[in-house]
Amino acid sequence: MKVFGILIIVGAIYLIYQKACLKKPGKNKLQIRKNTPHKGTTHGTGGVSLSYEVSAPEKSASEDKADELLKEATQKKNNDDWNGSINCLREAYKQIAQSKISYPVETYLRLPLYLQQAGHYTESAAEFERLLSNLPAKIAKEFSHISKQEQNGLIGMEASTIYDKMRLASQREKQFTYSVYYQILSNANRAVGLKLQEREKEIDRFITPEFWAKNIEGLLKKAKSETLAEVLVDKCIIFSQTCTSSGLKTLDADIKELLKIS
Repeated sequence: MKVFGILIIVGAIYLIYQKACLKKPGKNKLQIRKNTPHKGTTHGTGGVSLSYEVSAPEKSASEDKADELLKEATQKKNNDDWNGSINCLREAYKQIAQSKISYPVETYLRLPLYLQQAGHYTESAAEFERLLSNLPAKIAKEFSHISKQEQNGLIGMEASTIYDKMRLASQREKQFTYSVYYQILSNANRAVGLKLQEREKEIDRFITPEFWAKNIEGLLKKAKSETLAEVLVDKCIIFSQTCTSSGLKTLDADIKELLKIS
């Protein structure tokens, strides 16, 4: 009987311990992506199984329509119907404007890239510039809950993505001097974004001449401007000592002058 009593006590203590573990903050926390329906089973401490189900809010009619149009744009692009694809994207963006969902910058970059591939490079360049100029307002609206510094960090990261696609478009057009310019600005904006997000370890690679040279040497060769490599890298290294917004403006002006870009 004594043994039986001890077993009951031990069992009770164990159950209390299990409940305490499940209540601890951070334990068995489910990482469910926002607006994503999900259900299943996860295993808690001691082999205890927990069933869960998360229901996502239903999409609005405009969001459903936007998704359909974005898919249709891809289908038309795959069939080389560039103008049809572009029209779908423009209509999709109108629907997105009525939505409360934040779409990634890559969604909007499809239009200037498709315009370039359809032979409308001037219009493509104007669309890229529009995305850049609207970026601060877009980030402020979508991330009003975070600090201004964090917002500026996101602006740097998204600007980096936009400039990289500008580099791609100009490269496809064989405008290699502009490709060099956009490549440098893409890297520099990312460095500023990382700095503002206090991701210091990730900035280390930006302080080496090898990093900058590797990213532009091939493009400079195609632009027949290999002689500019050393001085351009020097300007980039000066910028990388601080990775600030003011330093970025100076770098922008310097490389424009060196590459003779108006």
